[in-house]
Amino acid sequence: MKDMLEIVWKYLAFRVGSVTVVGTSGEWDPLMIAFLGDLLSEREIPLLVVDRYPKGKKNEDDEKERRFTYIIKELVDTKVHDAMALGVEADQFMKDLTMNLKERQKSQDNKDAIERKRTSVDDQYWQNEIKEAIENSSRTELLNFMNNIFTLKFSELEDDVRIKVENKGIDKFSQLGLKSYWMGIKDPKARKRYHTRYHHSIGVMEVGTYLYDNAINNAGLKKNPFEKQFLRLAALLHDIGHLPFSHLIEDVFNELNWKPVGYKNHYSHVFQTDKEIEELFNDNGQHLKKQLEETGYNVTDVIKLVNGSFGVGYLDAIINSSIDADKIDYVFRDTYSTGRKTSLVPVQFLKDIVNGLSITPEKYLSFSGVSAMAAVGLLRERQRLYRSLYLQPGIVVLEGIVKLIIKTYFVHLIKLDDMEIIEKMKLSDYDYPDLGDYKISYCMKKLKEIFEEVTKNGDGTNLEIETVRFMFEEITDKKYKNVLSTEFLENIKECFETIEKIKSEEDLKKLEQKVTHKGLKGQKEKIQGIARDVMFRMPANTIIEVIKPPRFLSSAENRKERERSDGTKTFSECIIVPKNDYNAWNTSDKAAITIHDSRLNDKKDKRDEKISVYMYPLSGNPDNIYYSTFAPHFRTFQRAGESYNLSY
Repeated sequence: MKDMLEIVWKYLAFRVGSVTVVGTSGEWDPLMIAFLGDLLSEREIPLLVVDRYPKGKKNEDDEKERRFTYIIKELVDTKVHDAMALGVEADQFMKDLTMNLKERQKSQDNKDAIERKRTSVDDQYWQNEIKEAIENSSRTELLNFMNNIFTLKFSELEDDVRIKVENKGIDKFSQLGLKSYWMGIKDPKARKRYHTRYHHSIGVMEVGTYLYDNAINNAGLKKNPFEKQFLRLAALLHDIGHLPFSHLIEDVFNELNWKPVGYKNHYSHVFQTDKEIEELFNDNGQHLKKQLEETGYNVTDVIKLVNGSFGVGYLDAIINSSIDADKIDYVFRDTYSTGRKTSLVPVQFLKDIVNGLSITPEKYLSFSGVSAMAAVGLLRERQRLYRSLYLQPGIVVLEGIVKLIIKTYFVHLIKLDDMEIIEKMKLSDYDYPDLGDYKISYCMKKLKEIFEEVTKNGDGTNLEIETVRFMFEEITDKKYKNVLSTEFLENIKECFETIEKIKSEEDLKKLEQKVTHKGLKGQKEKIQGIARDVMFRMPANTIIEVIKPPRFLSSAENRKERERSDGTKTFSECIIVPKNDYNAWNTSDKAAITIHDSRLNDKKDKRDEKISVYMYPLSGNPDNIYYSTFAPHFRTFQRAGESYNLSY
């Protein structure tokens, strides 16, 4: 019993949404009672007890109440926990339940509940990749394969949600944000293969559907159109919380140490995504919400799936995991749009990733053989893309400058005395329990207003660069001259001129010649603290960015971790891969171990532990006192060509 419960706790406990006890006449193992009590209390899971004392017995009602009270009180504290007793015979309850489930399945089979009404033509990236592959192929097998994928249509509900998503404006945000401007991609939407966040969301919907269909077929499971639509909606909505500047705005709030109430770590676009999804389904008399609930799912379910914590392994894996539809789409889409080379052929990858993809009896997504090898290829390409694109020195420095401008604007935007802020919080339509929460909400609202303004009146160059220009002009306006030094204003001006004049990869290379780069070993947070201290001492004189490349296998979000009763934490596992070294995987290797227990997550691998520090002088003398000391936490600080070491 102990061994069995350990397995249940590790792999299944975090998926339990409710507990029903049917019949209470048997002997209870004390360990089982302790286990259920822990599970119910820690996860605050509701409890239902179903049983009825046989008819004809004396004091039937008293005895029934006694037994119900006994079993419920054995498991939970009834004063604080949701629990109830249902006075129905166990056999009759199971019979009725089985009949209802069969009727529901019959209705689902007979009713065309998820009617598709139009072809998905909003995104052209994958369709064009498939078209080109067909034109360049003479193999009948490949032709048949490619003709049968991504022939998708929207249902009425999906199309209504799609229109809402588009109206949110994410079709105006480049998938790469300001990187598109600096690389000379003038208008991502005008390209033959669209590269906005909206079109990326459509692509994730297409890839996610493709993975789902193949996994279901390979596992021999019965198709469930309601579940499929649920997954497609989550894919479509996964990026709805991205506002201008995307992940960069997360860094802004984190560096200002502002975070929403109740959020354990720092601000994340996930927080905004949750909020946007709730608002979307509650608009227009909750029409969309009612449509969604008719399929058996609700808004909370969608939010959980977007966050990868819904609890059904293969669904979580496809939408939000280390190997998901989002990563597949952005790796190929970003590589193509920026002219990067890749060792993976998109359409061949699609064929390989589902060759061996399946679903286990525990409902995990299983990668075996060819699919496992393709997954490793994707992870390698993702790491390469971070090195060659997302975290290249010029991009890192330019984003550091943008963050400086945004932080300066936000801080002075809400530069009010304490009483004014408190009064605003009291008069607000929302409940802001603390100042950090108020600041984030206030600035996000202002950011939306600015974006709407530049969308209406801007020159169309790049909406995000125009948003930065708006902030820069506000900062350098007369009203701020009393609170900002002349030197700071001059440096801010140079900051903006720097980010505005970079319009090609050639410009980026010239900029990078002025960037000093050194590698350190240590804790990223401590090094960031030192860098922040130096930049505070030299406002806008230099940009110092501390970067730690992502691990080969991305870690689960904190909200996807579960704490066991012994105090240790475990990931919400949803993927199974082969057990041996991933560098030697072959077509015969079968999935046998959870991904976070596999060699893909080998924490002994130190290759990615080095932290990069990029420094770019905006003005002033780089040999001044602050550069030479770089705070007392360093034994020595580098000058050009010299190295320094942490003293921790």
